Amino acid sequence: MVSRTSIVSRKNSMVINFARSCSQSRVSIDFSCTISKIQNTGHSRRISMVIAHGKSYEHGFPKKLNSHKRCVM
Repeated sequence: MVSRTSIVSRKNSMVINFARSCSQSRVSIDFSCTISKIQNTGHSRRISMVIAHGKSYEHGFPKKLNSHKRCVM
């Protein structure tokens, strides 16, 4: 006969393992979504152009200032 403590312990370890795997999946999904958003907004072209010209990362990206977009130069 299995004791109640060992059953609870096994259930807790399964929950912890499940939570770990879910959090790892969430991170990779968030990263994938961010990459696809960058590609869909055309920022990927800007990034490659910036890298080719050796300029800073933020050069040419629009920034919000008082809820208005302005271009950073």
